[in-house]
Amino acid sequence: MSLSPQRRRRTVGAAVALVAAMGLAACGADAASDGSGKTSSVTLTLGQNDPSVKVLLPASGVFNDAPYDLEFVDFTNQVDASTALTTGEIDGSFLAQYTVVQAAANAKPTWTQKTAPYRTIGVPAFIDVESHDPFGTVSSAKSGITELTAESVRGKKWTASPGATNYLTMLQTLNHLGLGIDDIEYVQLDNAAGAIALLNNEVDLASGAYSAYIETVNAGGHNLDSSHDVGPGSPSALVATTKSLGDPDKEAAWEDFTRRYAAYRVWVLENKDEYVKALVEANKVTEEAAAAQWLQFGRGGFGPVTPENVAAGQDIADLAFGEGVIPAEIDASIGYDDRFTAAIEKGVEESGLDAAIAASIEENPAQ
Repeated sequence: MSLSPQRRRRTVGAAVALVAAMGLAACGADAASDGSGKTSSVTLTLGQNDPSVKVLLPASGVFNDAPYDLEFVDFTNQVDASTALTTGEIDGSFLAQYTVVQAAANAKPTWTQKTAPYRTIGVPAFIDVESHDPFGTVSSAKSGITELTAESVRGKKWTASPGATNYLTMLQTLNHLGLGIDDIEYVQLDNAAGAIALLNNEVDLASGAYSAYIETVNAGGHNLDSSHDVGPGSPSALVATTKSLGDPDKEAAWEDFTRRYAAYRVWVLENKDEYVKALVEANKVTEEAAAAQWLQFGRGGFGPVTPENVAAGQDIADLAFGEGVIPAEIDASIGYDDRFTAAIEKGVEESGLDAAIAASIEENPAQ
């Protein structure tokens, strides 16, 4: 396998940064081609909005013998990556399921099972969310808010990056409190600007990744309810374009890729120091923030598409439509493809991912 440098960097907008944990994958094994295609001549082009991915992938070493090449295209947010998937500019990406829901709801003409331009082919998953949930809501030091109640947040300035898991976390929190978006003063800011505004007490609340708000908490702010306290969150999705899945060579490469991803998860679980170093160098964050990202985001599992995943996607779509943030009701099942179930299950078993997850949970208790 060779790694091609990014072709360019997108600079439009800003949304939640896809965590390095859900980056790219790896496990040493045979190519999964069944003879229908020569994977050695294939390049999978992957869109990513986290610069650490290109560092973490080679650092893991588990993708080095892959019989296909990987090329990366950088984006500043997942919405742009979704657009590139739709146009066929890239072959795949890691997206929040909420991003997929928005794309489907806004598509003209409406996507169908046959016409959906990309599909979820595997499901990365956070682990131990009761102790280390990566997403939640944080109050500013001067907001006076120490717990989330309908009375404490009504009319307050609340920021969350639009079109991202952060925004969904805010919606789910409001829904949990019996409120809607009209009951607060929503302030639209991207992730970085929102974190600065919270630190400077320019907004009262922010929903998103806890690791982005460490400075605010150190200054007297409060970590409040986590995403798992208020809803299902927004599951991550490994997505591939329908076009690439219809190409026998690329389909074989995707099959191998999904199997190898489990071993990448194991590498992250067992190599905290290397992971943190990569984040510090690539994302220009502090070691404290990088360690928090490893604990909350980096440690994760991976599995095939299941009926439970589809149901969670439908719940997200129904909530978004009910709150008026997407223009149409959708059937979330059109965006899922379970053809790689056997490959993923084999990768999980071969890599010992379940045991690595159990060991990491035991070694990293709630603080």
